[in-house]
Amino acid sequence: MATPKINNISLLFARGINDSRTSAGVEFTAGTEAGKVLSAAQRMYFINQAFFYFTGIMWKMLKGDKHEYAKMFPELVRTASINTDASAKYPIANPNLDYDELLELTITDGSTVHYAEIAPKDSYQALTYGPLQARGAANQPRTTEIAKVIYVTPAGTFASKAATLTIITQPLNPTDGSALTQGGDYDSPFKDKWTMDIVKLAIEIYEMDLQSH
Repeated sequence: MATPKINNISLLFARGINDSRTSAGVEFTAGTEAGKVLSAAQRMYFINQAFFYFTGIMWKMLKGDKHEYAKMFPELVRTASINTDASAKYPIANPNLDYDELLELTITDGSTVHYAEIAPKDSYQALTYGPLQARGAANQPRTTEIAKVIYVTPAGTFASKAATLTIITQPLNPTDGSALTQGGDYDSPFKDKWTMDIVKLAIEIYEMDLQSH
């Protein structure tokens, strides 16, 4: 699968740093071509830095409110079908290695679909060892995520069950968690309206890098 959004960002970035000509002095029209200073792969490095700088700025601006963040970036929201293990856990794995935040979880127990209450991450001990009302119930599961592992309680009820996650993703390859690549299988997840913001940040990061050397 082509990466037209990344190619466009790469081309705009090259123009923004006055490096949109090949070594032969010809203006190039594809983000896959090398300039006189940076190769396409080197530009991709700065683009990936810009992706994360951009999301970090927005996350801070929204004070870590993941629901407001999801409204701003609906393109980063995805549902994923999973199965809990024998301990009612789901370690984040392929094809969800672009996972960032948990928004919702529903879990199927027989013919019943339960909507799990999401507990704060600092409530893990309460979920496991706390009072009964903190541990969830067969008709009202609770869930939380710590260190890329999703826990569902009560574990005895929700072990080895089918579930559906709604997650916020990061600009990463979902199959292995690696950085995005030009011409790879996964394009920039961002809507086109954010393109110039990302390009400007890539230019800023590149210029800061130059000043540091």
